[in-house]
Amino acid sequence: MIDQPHPSPGTSNTSLWDVFARRAAAHPDREAVVHGSFRCAYGELREQAERTAAGLEALGVCPGDRVGMLSYPRPEVVAVYLACARLGALFLGIGTRVNEKELDYILTDATPSVLVTVERFEGTQFGALVDRAAERHDIRAVVRLGDEPGGPVPFEAVPARSVARPVDPDAPLSLVYTSGTTGDPKGAVVTHRGILTFSALLRHTPVEAPRILSLMPIDHIGGQGNEVVSAILSGGTLVQLPRFEAGAALDAIEQEKVTLWQGVIQTMLNRLMAHDRFETADLGSLERLWWVGPLPVSLAERLAARIPVVGASYGMTEIGCITMTDRDITPAEATRTVGKPLDDIDIRIEPIPGHRPGEPGEILVRRNPLMHGYWGKPDKTAEAITPTGWLRTGDLGYFEDSGNLVLAGRSKLLIRSGGYNISPMEIEQAVENHPGIQLAAVAAVPDPDLGEAAHMLAVPARGHAPTEEEVKRFLRERLSSYKIPKSVRFCDQLPFLANAKLDRRGVQQMLDPRSDSPAPVPSQEER
Repeated sequence: MIDQPHPSPGTSNTSLWDVFARRAAAHPDREAVVHGSFRCAYGELREQAERTAAGLEALGVCPGDRVGMLSYPRPEVVAVYLACARLGALFLGIGTRVNEKELDYILTDATPSVLVTVERFEGTQFGALVDRAAERHDIRAVVRLGDEPGGPVPFEAVPARSVARPVDPDAPLSLVYTSGTTGDPKGAVVTHRGILTFSALLRHTPVEAPRILSLMPIDHIGGQGNEVVSAILSGGTLVQLPRFEAGAALDAIEQEKVTLWQGVIQTMLNRLMAHDRFETADLGSLERLWWVGPLPVSLAERLAARIPVVGASYGMTEIGCITMTDRDITPAEATRTVGKPLDDIDIRIEPIPGHRPGEPGEILVRRNPLMHGYWGKPDKTAEAITPTGWLRTGDLGYFEDSGNLVLAGRSKLLIRSGGYNISPMEIEQAVENHPGIQLAAVAAVPDPDLGEAAHMLAVPARGHAPTEEEVKRFLRERLSSYKIPKSVRFCDQLPFLANAKLDRRGVQQMLDPRSDSPAPVPSQEER
C-alpha cells in the first residue's frame, strides 16, 4: 500500500449541544437562521431548541431513540436537530422527494418513535402520507408543522424545559441514509464527535461568522455538516431556501449578503450560470464557493471571475469532508484535483489486483472518528471498514507530486472493454469541456466483441446542437482511442436521484433497456 500520512490535531471531546450552547451564550443577539422574512437570533434559537427537546421528551423520546423529520430546509429543522443533540436522540432527516415505498423502507429500518412533518410542500400532501405510514409502523406520535416556516414546533403540552443530561461525544447524533442506487439504502450512524470534524473544514479556510447559503435536503450530510453544523461551529448565520432554484439563490446571495456556499453540486452550478441574471447579479458578498464532484473548466473559470475563492472538495456520508483545494488554486487545477487531505485525515492508495502498474488504486480513508457503522447492518459495516479502521471508499485515485488527490472514477463503475479498464468519470469530465455539451453520463453496455463498451448520454448546452461525430472527434483529441464511446445519444435531461444527483442505474437503463443487472455502487458525487 502507498501511504499519504497526515497529522491528526485530535478531535473534539464535547457534544454538538455544548458547542451550540456556548455560541448562544457568547452571541445571543447574533442572527442564527434566516428564512424569507423570518429571522431568529442565537438566544431565540436556544429557547426554541430547549422547548422542542422538552416537547420530544414529553412524548417519551429517550437517549438512543430516533426522531424522524420529513421536511424541506426551514428553521424548525435546526431546532429539532439541536433538540436531538440535547436529549441524546438520533435525528433522522427525510427529504421531500421521498415516495411512499422509500418512506416505508426508512421507517422499517430506523424505527423512529416520533415523526415531525410538514403538512404539504409543492403540491404533495405529506401529512396524509405520514398518517398512512404511522399506522403501519407503530409511530408513537406525529407532530405537524405549520405552513409558514419559523416559530415553535407545535406540541400539545410542553414542560418549561427538558431534563438536562450529559451527552457522550461518541453517542450517535444522526442517521443519514445513502442514496441506495445499488440496492437498499444504508443508514450511516454519525456521532457528535463525528459531525464536529467539520471543524477541520473551517480550519482549512477560517471564516468568522459567515452567512451560509443553506438549501441542501435535510437527509443529506451536506445539509447537516456543511450548513447547520458549520454555522454553529463558526458562529455564523444560515440563510435558508426551501430548495435550490437558480433565481432564488441569486436573490438570497444579493439580499442577505451570503458570504459562503459549501458543497455545491454541478447540477446547481449549471442552472445558476445558465440563469439570465448570473452575469449581472450582485455577488460581491460571496467570499468563497466550493463544489463536490467533477466540473468543466469553463464553468470553474466563470465562477472564478465572479467569486474571490473557488475550489473543489471530496467527501462521503460515512466520514464527512476528506480533502479541499488550496485557496490559490487555479480553476483548471480545481477541476482536475480535489485538493489535499484535511488535517485530521489519513489517506492511502491501495493497488487494485489485476491493474497495470501505475494505474490508480482504491482510496482508503481514516479519521478518528468514522461513522459508528451502518444502522442494523454489521455485515455491510465490516465490508466498508477494515479491522484497522480504514474506510474503503470504492473510489479510484492517485496523488500528484504536489500532494493533491486526483479522482479517477469508481472501482465498481469501471468499464472493462477489450482488456482495458475505462473510467466513465474521465470521459464525462473530458466531454463536458465541449462548449456544446452541458451534461454527460457514460455507462457500460454489453458488447459481443469487447465484452463491454462505453456508451454516452449527453445533454446539449442551450443554443447548441452538436453531432455524435463532432463529440467523438473532440474526445479523440483528448483521450486514448479505446476510451471513445461507441455511441453518443442526445437527450433533454439525465436521470437524477431524489438528492438531485446523477442516477447511474437510470443512465444504464436508458442506454441499454435490456439491462436488469444491479446498478454499480454510487460514486462520491452521488452520495
